[in-house]
Amino acid sequence: MDSRFQPENYGIGNWNVWYYPTGDLNAEYKRQLQGDMSHPWIFLSCPTMKSNEPGIAPRRHHVLEIATVCPYKPFEDLHKNNPKAYKAKKREVYQHIMDSVRDLIPDIDKYVRMKVYGTPTTSEFYLGQPQGNIYGAKLVPSQIGLNRLGYHTELPNLFFVGASAGYPSVPGVISNGMDLVELITGQPVRKKIKARQDLVAVE
Repeated sequence: MDSRFQPENYGIGNWNVWYYPTGDLNAEYKRQLQGDMSHPWIFLSCPTMKSNEPGIAPRRHHVLEIATVCPYKPFEDLHKNNPKAYKAKKREVYQHIMDSVRDLIPDIDKYVRMKVYGTPTTSEFYLGQPQGNIYGAKLVPSQIGLNRLGYHTELPNLFFVGASAGYPSVPGVISNGMDLVELITGQPVRKKIKARQDLVAVE
């Protein structure tokens, strides 16, 4: 986004936004996983509002990250068998996603300076993520809790960390990293929060 874009004017700050156009989460997930990507729900984040460190974007410019859910198989088939149709489908889904973004930022198109968009096969090809999955091992009963992959590997002093070792999403992966530091060093890294004495219980 160019320097004219002011995220705070659209209610965007150092937090994440989940936008569900209909408010019916189950119906929206079901529809999209069946291949209907029109007006999808979106996750929106502005990393340049979360850090003042240089290098994320040119000075006074911003980055928007936008994601949603879609089926893997249609993209896989097109990617393997019809590259031209794959690229066309990719552009089509991008426009659907932008329809939802425009609900939040109606004039977004005048600020966009560069766009990079991908599909599950993009993540699979460039990042080695099976079926484009971004959250590690599936969160099914056989793979959660004590059955999660965990931090230990067969090699001494080599540890595994990330969404598959513990739990996904940014807070989950940060917590996994902190757990691993504590495991390796034997030292706590989390700050203890003192109980407030000035709170009064009211019945």
